[in-house]
Amino acid sequence: MAQRAKRYDLPVIAIAGTIGKDARVNFDYGIDSFSTILKEPCTLGEAIANSSDLLTYAAERVMRLIQVGQKLVVRQSNLAS
Repeated sequence: MAQRAKRYDLPVIAIAGTIGKDARVNFDYGIDSFSTILKEPCTLGEAIANSSDLLTYAAERVMRLIQVGQKLVVRQSNLAS
């Protein structure tokens, strides 16, 4: 999916349960950034039981960061004018 998005110059953010130590290899395949669904340490059972809520909160955090980036771009554009 990431490689397909790159054909259209679209950024790709992967939301995962956890991010492993070798996750950086995914940058070579079009992933631009990672975010984990976990807010704090928990058991696998807890993560599975709460996966829907955890994913929702992670997606909200990612979107809020995107909004911050957009505001920075607008601010820089206004300062350059």
